[in-house]
Amino acid sequence: MRNKAICLAAFLMLSFNSHLYASAVPSAKWSAEWAHKSTVYGVTVKGDRVYTSGDDGTVRAIDTKTGAGKWVFRGHEDGTQIAAVAATSDLVFTAGHDQTIRAIDAETGEEAWVFGGIPDDFQDDVLEDGVAYSFSDQDVHANDITGSERGWVFDGHDAEVTGVTVKQDTVYSIDKNDNIYAIDIKSGDGSKHESHTDGILRDIAVIDDTVYSACRETVRAIDASSGTAVRTGDDAWVYEPETGRIRSVAAQGDTVYVGSTDNTIRAIDAETGEPFMVDGEPWVFEGHDDDVYSVSVEGGTVYSASADETVRAVDANTAEEKWKYAGYGASIRAVETNNGTAYIGGSNGEIQAIDAKTGEYLWGYAEHAEYTESGATWIADIAVTDDALFAAGDDEGWIWALTGDWKWVFEGPGRFYNVAVEGDTVYGACQHNNVRAIDVHTGLQKWVFEGHEGTAARVRDVAVEGDTVYSASGDDTVRAIDAETGEPFMVDGEPWVFEGHTSTVRSVAVEGDTVYSASSDETVRAIDAETGEPFMVDGEPWVFEGHTDRVRGVAVEGDTVYSASSDETVRAIDAETGEEQWAFDGHDRWVHDVAVEGDTVYSAGDVRDETVRALDAETGEEQWVFDGHDDDVYSVAVEGSTVYSAGDDDTVRAIDVYTGLQKWVFDGHDRSFFGVAVEGDTVYSAGADGTVRAIDAETGILKIVPRISF
Repeated sequence: MRNKAICLAAFLMLSFNSHLYASAVPSAKWSAEWAHKSTVYGVTVKGDRVYTSGDDGTVRAIDTKTGAGKWVFRGHEDGTQIAAVAATSDLVFTAGHDQTIRAIDAETGEEAWVFGGIPDDFQDDVLEDGVAYSFSDQDVHANDITGSERGWVFDGHDAEVTGVTVKQDTVYSIDKNDNIYAIDIKSGDGSKHESHTDGILRDIAVIDDTVYSACRETVRAIDASSGTAVRTGDDAWVYEPETGRIRSVAAQGDTVYVGSTDNTIRAIDAETGEPFMVDGEPWVFEGHDDDVYSVSVEGGTVYSASADETVRAVDANTAEEKWKYAGYGASIRAVETNNGTAYIGGSNGEIQAIDAKTGEYLWGYAEHAEYTESGATWIADIAVTDDALFAAGDDEGWIWALTGDWKWVFEGPGRFYNVAVEGDTVYGACQHNNVRAIDVHTGLQKWVFEGHEGTAARVRDVAVEGDTVYSASGDDTVRAIDAETGEPFMVDGEPWVFEGHTSTVRSVAVEGDTVYSASSDETVRAIDAETGEPFMVDGEPWVFEGHTDRVRGVAVEGDTVYSASSDETVRAIDAETGEEQWAFDGHDRWVHDVAVEGDTVYSAGDVRDETVRALDAETGEEQWVFDGHDDDVYSVAVEGSTVYSAGDDDTVRAIDVYTGLQKWVFDGHDRSFFGVAVEGDTVYSAGADGTVRAIDAETGILKIVPRISF
């Protein structure tokens, strides 16, 4: 376990700082004084405060930015589980298993009022501060035994009184019909004591100046300012479902929504407490197959989370299902929405984001389990603002805070010229003559390699094979880097360095045990991937000298190397002998890059050409031309049925490999795109704006992923 004090108080912050490491160990941003000591059941956020409630009977106020504690409220009875918390700008509301709803001053942590609670120690008479409280028939009496004027008679009961008790400034009396009245200890004024009666408060919601509290059997409305029951005529506002037990409550506008153990969501008129009617029938959604643990409402949609492992979106007006999401794989305990995204959590511990309009999966995050004692966790509640998500749960008292930029963008210190990707890491070739490794899940830096010489030089390209990264630089070298650590790859105690070129190395590719490099010295060279020595053919280094200008790009597949040059050609070279197989001269000017997959080669042309061309890998014959870019095309990559191109027109474009027609265009960089790579469902782009961005390969939309640091 990584420091128990930290576990009790971990505060995980997402960051805009690209220099933080994804593997960093959490530091003690909170002291254990502000951490719950057991399960956290409720979390809500208002302004710059996060409010949490837990199994330890406390409510805690915490600064959203720093994790610093503001106050701890211990007003509920000892040992009381506090199941839920809600807040306005002035008050925090809590629902406890001591059958009370309590309002707390948001600034000071002092109790403002208490609603409910069932006195359980009624007696025949009580003596308190010189006053005797007793009853006869249907009346309650206060008699001052010192002979002063203090005394009153309360006659509000309709049945015989059977007991009295005193709590602070209130006298409680109970009659044989189990009606309880609360009487002011000084004035004798009283009214029926409203309270939840089953002892298990589940949830709480607030609309404007009304608090709606839910226990297993009822929802009650409470005036947020005074803590008194809201009344409809002579009766208190109470909703009692005909079937099932209440699990959750949410409210918006003039409607309260209730999730239940009978697998339904029901809508209640917030003004009257009566069922909300649609075409003469109560609004009921019956699509779930198990308990509805959580409900949330935004705009015209109700979102529900269930033990049936689904989230459902339901039309708030008609109760018709809009979509169903079943990708969580475990019981879902919490759902919260904000700005078009639904966030869910549950018993498998993962936090997931779903498109609130379509129900499509956006991202999932579960790495926080690494920092719990058991290696697993679960989510009990979620609160969301425009730039932060807070999740509560687990038996160790964790609060998870995910804040900052939710888009997968890595911001480096200078422009990126190209990228390569393998497994869970993207490798970027950087302007300042270094290589940076970036976690594909979080967009955070893993390591930086600064082994190239001269900060004025630039790393132009990177390639990766297995556990080794190869970088091509303006210092005229190719270097090998340990993909896991970022340290130089060592051969016989010395760094692996190839120094065979006489000018900038612009591109590098690797297949099997051979690295191929392309240079401004107009050559392509083959290098032994293991030793860094020139690859030898008949006792001579493998060198291709067929180009007449700078060689800008190189790719390899099988027994053929393909090169792209400023001499306006693409050339195919025998990987074993270095002999030219064919040359294509169909571009109108420089060819910046080349990629190959299967039987097709793809090439990228400069500003006077602005095309991507598909060539037969065997013959070099042109198959199609894509002319959708408006400036230089700097880079191409291919996977499956799509070619991806990056250009000086500030776009990445997806092109169908069969037809040469555009599928989508991404224009999310602020300046030119210099490089592009693809793996699986993600395209990675390298930009002159100093960023690497992750793009959905299918849609062309920037990926949304929480970036976490500690």
